[in-house]
Amino acid sequence: MKVSEGGWVHRLVETIAKASGMPAQAAPYLYNVESVGDQGVGPATDTESYLQQYGTAGWVYICGNRVAKKCASTDFALFTTDSDGTKQYVKKHVLLDVMARPNDMMSQMQLRMLLHLHMELAGEAFWYINTNVVGGPAQIYPLIPSFVKIVPGGPRGQMIKGYLYDVMGQIVSFKPEEIIHFFYPNPDPGNFYRGASPLSALKYTLAAHQNAEIYNYQFFRNSAQPGGYLSTDHSLDRQEVNRLRRMWEQQQRGQNNWHKVAVATNGLRFQEVGISHKDMDFVNQMENARETILAAFGVPKSQVGLVQDVNKATAQSDESNFGTQTIGPALANIASTLNTFLMPLYGDNIQCEFLNILPRDEALLLEKHKAYVTTAVMTINDVRRDLGLPIVPWGDEPIIPVNFVPLQGHPLLGDNPDTADPSKTPAPPKEPDKPVTDQPPTNGKASKAALERLVDEIYREAQLSKRMGY
Repeated sequence: MKVSEGGWVHRLVETIAKASGMPAQAAPYLYNVESVGDQGVGPATDTESYLQQYGTAGWVYICGNRVAKKCASTDFALFTTDSDGTKQYVKKHVLLDVMARPNDMMSQMQLRMLLHLHMELAGEAFWYINTNVVGGPAQIYPLIPSFVKIVPGGPRGQMIKGYLYDVMGQIVSFKPEEIIHFFYPNPDPGNFYRGASPLSALKYTLAAHQNAEIYNYQFFRNSAQPGGYLSTDHSLDRQEVNRLRRMWEQQQRGQNNWHKVAVATNGLRFQEVGISHKDMDFVNQMENARETILAAFGVPKSQVGLVQDVNKATAQSDESNFGTQTIGPALANIASTLNTFLMPLYGDNIQCEFLNILPRDEALLLEKHKAYVTTAVMTINDVRRDLGLPIVPWGDEPIIPVNFVPLQGHPLLGDNPDTADPSKTPAPPKEPDKPVTDQPPTNGKASKAALERLVDEIYREAQLSKRMGY
């Protein structure tokens, strides 16, 4: 039977399919994965070394730590959506309680920092969701990515059959619904099921940089390169060489003998060993490696304390770019994964997001609020909502400044404003300064100065609330 698009049979089939929550037919196996049986698809061979780089490579630690702290410091929020698309934030929810105390070892900040460290180092992260008696999440345990294997090929053509967690030979199996897999998509056909680590693109850069650091360490520790050497035209036997070396070290070696005048005997000449141009370029190579690592993590130099050529404007631009191009996409990936695999457990009309990704320029925001309030674009309650303050009963109506009237038909200008003489137009009476109160302006009108003072007072209230922890 042919089902016409939009017909009642089509709608019935669509409704039944949606209600069942299952596809109409099994999907084919679209991804060519070698037969792994119950062994699972393991992580990339370098994943464990990528995780260990956090403790051994300085710039990897600095960049990973900066990204993780910034991401974990944003606010985790739940919201529902009204029929008109308006967001309504949820202040109390069981998931908020679980996130506040995810397990008996970690706080929310620690859980989220580890999540982003795994993402930035291994390219993927795993959460085990321990459910309560009614099937809702009760605890969240992060898993170590290098210990996780993915078993592909579930029933009805599903991509994932399950997960295996191998800790020191002890293997624990998990169902697909028990694990949330966060990952950066990997285009490598051999690692399609696993995340793409940013460090995989830095393999040789990191190796060169670490070898350079080891060389520097050995140089200053063992004097790998001599400061100079003694030479003579005479032939010396080993005993004479050792005697001259001991004599020279007694004269010149040690902190107390620095910069003393050296005396060479028996026709000896001292020749200093300088740094060649090739050796001096060694420093530039280390700087280039540092720049590459920063670029791979998306971290501007000003974010890690490199401020030689950074002014205030550049720092603010870097902060904005860091938020929009690095932190924002990273958090959007996490929120999308949670909204797809975790939030449906709580119903269809609730989602999560991360707030305060970009730092707010309070001075600029104050000027914007003043301009919008005095032009009736925003109401007092709009400003209070922006600042996280409770609304006031009279704050939903726009307040129009007393001198805001249409030019057409103005009592001082008549019906033809183009021919009016501005010099003959008296200025509106100046309203004396009065202390701002929480009472509404009478008749919905006030002077521009009074409205600006009212916004200033709201900002002072917001700052006091922040200091008091309200």
